[in-house]
Amino acid sequence: ALEVYRSFHDRLVSGELLTPGRHDLGSHREPSIEGVENVGQIMWPSDLAEHGREGPVHQRGFALATSLLGSDAAFDFDMLIWK
Repeated sequence: ALEVYRSFHDRLVSGELLTPGRHDLGSHREPSIEGVENVGQIMWPSDLAEHGREGPVHQRGFALATSLLGSDAAFDFDMLIWK
């Protein structure tokens, strides 16, 4: 079930997919590897794939949120961070 996330992650991080909102949170330091973020961040990665919020992790996360916070819980954003 997680293979869809793994494949999507790899395509985002490699630059195969266009990633607006991509930032290097470690840009205050010299790059450890030239051309690669020290601490990469992509905001709203689920917006970059059709049906991106319908996968098992998003569905389980939303179910957990509504059980903890109530039926008025709503999706705000997701973020991908890697080092």
